[in-house]
Amino acid sequence: MLQRIVSGTDVTKNVNKNNSTHAVLFEAIQLVISLALDEELMSHCVDLLGQFLKAGEPNVRYLGLESMSRLSLVPEMLEHIKMHQGEIITSLSDPDISIRRRALDVLYGMCDETNSREIAAELLSYLTTADFAIREELA
Repeated sequence: MLQRIVSGTDVTKNVNKNNSTHAVLFEAIQLVISLALDEELMSHCVDLLGQFLKAGEPNVRYLGLESMSRLSLVPEMLEHIKMHQGEIITSLSDPDISIRRRALDVLYGMCDETNSREIAAELLSYLTTADFAIREELA
């Protein structure tokens, strides 16, 4: 059932239907994460969350980053999450501080020996422009 929801749900232009679709998808993704189901389903969830990072709605981007942060704790998902590193780094310049904080959480969780130099360089660059409230956490 979760596979069907995650794979077969299309997001439409109708705002009310879109909100309900997002709600169902996020709940299904949270259940997949909690149950730590098969790797293929979880990787599909990461791809779906990557699409949400590009959404115009800040709440959708926040929830996408928050879910990705939880998935970054699953070692098998790190390679899938790394595919969205560009969108996550772009989220550091979001006007909403809560989105920037979630992006930092995901970057911290996905950082390993293969991407540590790139992430560290990006975070050092971001440190010069970051809000004072976030600098301590960033450092």
